[in-house]
Amino acid sequence: MIVLRRIAALLAMVALIGLLLLLIWHVEMHHEHGSGSGEPVVVAISSVAA
Repeated sequence: MIVLRRIAALLAMVALIGLLLLLIWHVEMHHEHGSGSGEPVVVAISSVAA
């Protein structure tokens, strides 16, 4: 049972790391191809607030 639990924990860690890498890749793709239209608005609002 201990070996089965360790294998399950290892698979869960691999799955979580894979999901994290997938999320990072998705965000990078969004920033390369995606809409940069919202970012200048945030900069403009923060500069006005300062």
